[in-house]
Amino acid sequence: MSIRQLIYDKIQSNGGAMDQRRLIDELVDEYSLNIKTVHHYCNMPLFRTVKGVISITDGVTDPLLHLLDEKRLEYLDLRDRGGSLWVIGGSELGDVMNELRTKGFVFRYRAEGGRATKGRAAWWWKPQPYL
Repeated sequence: MSIRQLIYDKIQSNGGAMDQRRLIDELVDEYSLNIKTVHHYCNMPLFRTVKGVISITDGVTDPLLHLLDEKRLEYLDLRDRGGSLWVIGGSELGDVMNELRTKGFVFRYRAEGGRATKGRAAWWWKPQPYL
C-alpha cells in the first residue's frame, strides 16, 4: 500500500479530517516510515492542511500526473516508495519535457533507462525531499 493511500485511509477513518501532527506520528509509529517522507506526502495536492488540520481535497489529482495523462504519455510513478517518476520515451519527448520544465518539473534523460524502465529510454524526475 502506498504512503498516499495510508494517509488517505487514516484521514477517512477519522471522519475526513484530523490533526496533521497526530497523523504523521501515528503513521511513523505504525509503519516505521520516515517522518520527512510522510510530511512530504501530506503536502501533495490530494490533501490540504489548514491550521494544523489535514483533510482530503475535492478530488484534485497530482498536477504532474494530470499533465502526463493529458499528453497520453506512459509513465511509472515510484515516488511513494522513495523513487522517481519515469516518463517512458526518448529524445522525441524533448519538447514536452521543456514544457514541463517551465512548470517547475525538471526531468533528466537516460537513453539507457533504468531498472524500473527495464532498460527502455526514459526521462526521470524526483521531488526534492522535505527538510
